Amino acid sequence: MKFIVVFFFVIYAVSRILEFFDSGSPPSSINTTSAAPRNRISTTGTQQDIPKSTNTFRPKEKSKPKINFKGSFSSVDTDSFDLSSVSIEGLNDAFTGEKLDRKLGLNQCVNCKVFYHNESLQVLREANGSACVACQSKSIIAINQEQPNKTGRNYNPDVVTLLNYRNHEGSVITFEGKVERVQVSKRGIDYAIMFENKSWTNGFKLVFFGGSLERCGGSDYIQSLNGNTIKVRGLLKNDPTFGYEIIISQRSMILDDGFGNGNSRPNRNIDDNDLPF
Repeated sequence: MKFIVVFFFVIYAVSRILEFFDSGSPPSSINTTSAAPRNRISTTGTQQDIPKSTNTFRPKEKSKPKINFKGSFSSVDTDSFDLSSVSIEGLNDAFTGEKLDRKLGLNQCVNCKVFYHNESLQVLREANGSACVACQSKSIIAINQEQPNKTGRNYNPDVVTLLNYRNHEGSVITFEGKVERVQVSKRGIDYAIMFENKSWTNGFKLVFFGGSLERCGGSDYIQSLNGNTIKVRGLLKNDPTFGYEIIISQRSMILDDGFGNGNSRPNRNIDDNDLPF
């Protein structure tokens, strides 16, 4: 009888022990203290012993955006670093449009690769703050025998009208319009071909300064253009005093003078009213 009682007591004890472990309660012998953090912070607030990650994320470099210049370009690639053997066939001065000539000196915009003769670059320095007429960059350098020059570009000006010319300040443009009248300055050496029936200071115009007058055909030729519809390539400038004007440096920049062959007509009377000088 005692044996049976002991047997059932053992079974009861075993079942209680099994229930104790199935409950998930940690036995008293298990250390419940959490593991120390990897990065230790001192009581003074200074971070210590923080290992640097070797898996630093480095974003990929973004590709440089393409630059869209005013006007359009055609390019000619050359084959040599030596200027004497660099082919400039088919390339033109970005300001005047004339065929490039090494004898006139060559200068190139570092940014957009158009070329200028020495005389054209001087015009840009005086009238356009030394800025390129194609991309407005001021990084124009002289090309010599020692400098590499593999690529050159032509600049083809935008064709503008009386409605949108103000959007092209500082660029070489092509404009076609009727000459409303020809005006001469009070000092008699500067001329303006007016494309609008407004004053010299308020109207859109093509100007000829004394220094370039003869290269642009002379006073008789300029006066003969009165009443004609002409087409001109030139630098569009907004002068603080005299307003919007086209500047040219030679007669070839008048692409069409209304005569077909450029012959001049007899002088016309010039309206001297409202002149700026």
